Amino acid sequence: MLDVLLSPGALTTRFHPIVRERDGAMSVFAFECLTRGPAGTNFEQADVLFEYGRRKSAEVALDRACVSQAVATATAIGKHDLALNVHASTLSRDSGFARDLAQLAKSYGFTPEQIIVEIVEHLPVLNRRDFAASLASLRALGFRIALDDVGLGYSNFQMMIEAAPDYLKIDRAFIHGADHVNSRAAVIESILAFANRVGAHVVAEGVEDAADRTYLMSLGIELLQGYHYAHPLTAEQAGTFRPMISAA
Repeated sequence: MLDVLLSPGALTTRFHPIVRERDGAMSVFAFECLTRGPAGTNFEQADVLFEYGRRKSAEVALDRACVSQAVATATAIGKHDLALNVHASTLSRDSGFARDLAQLAKSYGFTPEQIIVEIVEHLPVLNRRDFAASLASLRALGFRIALDDVGLGYSNFQMMIEAAPDYLKIDRAFIHGADHVNSRAAVIESILAFANRVGAHVVAEGVEDAADRTYLMSLGIELLQGYHYAHPLTAEQAGTFRPMISAA
């Protein structure tokens, strides 16, 4: 099954816009590239796909396949910035990842400056020295770094300090309803305070309705992502996407 998943055409990419709202204007800041497995199978669900990769110790091969598919597909959406999800474990094991990503981007007409490497992880990073070396290589080449799912699992304050990301993506678990749930608001405000102190930007994931949007913007958060703006899009849809607030 692993050979099937890694074969050409087995993986597809959807594009979820990150919207910037500033001074009453909305624009696409970047598209997060989301991988889907073969249609009609359980592997179409990203969590099933990547859990299978972890069980087969194939995180590196799967991450490389997902990134390659995403960059190739993104040529159809225009010159937008991309956010590519990569596991911290891949960066700690694959010393050539940064170099190969730069070559891949160039081959499809992208520069490293157009790409945000979004670090995800569901397991502790075992080789922190090699992880730090990969991050340094990515930065030296011009890539930006984001930390995904901030507030959950291993995307905690220790990882925030070690990765020193340019962007902190607050997990959706804390976003929806934060305007009236004090504990969620406290988490968001603590992460925002940390980001302001270290010069990072905050991205709010899981913005579901107008109340979420209004509360987050009242805190000064300009980078927003969620179904309030759009569901994940095909490349064709992303190519013509213009941000607007959902009526749903």
